[in-house]
Amino acid sequence: ETLRKQLDNVNEEVKVTFESTNETVLASVNASEVKPEEPVVPEEPETPEEPEAPVLVTVDGVAYSSLEEAISEVDDGATIMLADNVDLETAAVVDKEITINLDGHDLTVKEDTVGDGVFHVTRGTLTINGEGTVNGVGNNDYNMVIWADGGTVVINGGTYTNEDATAVVDPEHFDLIYVKNGGHVEINGGTFNCDIW
Repeated sequence: ETLRKQLDNVNEEVKVTFESTNETVLASVNASEVKPEEPVVPEEPETPEEPEAPVLVTVDGVAYSSLEEAISEVDDGATIMLADNVDLETAAVVDKEITINLDGHDLTVKEDTVGDGVFHVTRGTLTINGEGTVNGVGNNDYNMVIWADGGTVVINGGTYTNEDATAVVDPEHFDLIYVKNGGHVEINGGTFNCDIW
């Protein structure tokens, strides 16, 4: 059977004719009653939430995801508390009066290629309190823990090490703590491990 449907818009009416081999059916429909289909709008995919940066240090209850950022932003006299282990890209530069409390955590510079230590103190005073390990072993020829380069460092506790350090230029000379340019280091406590010096 052959079915043909024709639509003719005449005077705002739609005439629908159905024809078959045996019969013809005529029907009229008011065009105003024919509602066009609403377009389907695709739903926008939900934007995934960015994961929150980990809290590595705190200062008076304020959280920071970077030790370097905390040192840069705090005022003289601030105490920075470690909230987790911290692996620095390179030495944290200190040029003000601050205290860092290790609070049982570790500081490392595993991929550091510069070799300015874990802390490079150029002026001011860095006081280190609490228990934890400061490890100067990196990917460089110096592997220092502390470089007092004109500033003062006061060590009241913690473990300081560069054991198992390797180097290309001078593999038998690693300074654990290095003092230069009028720097000063005061040691009141702590454990210090340096196989080669």
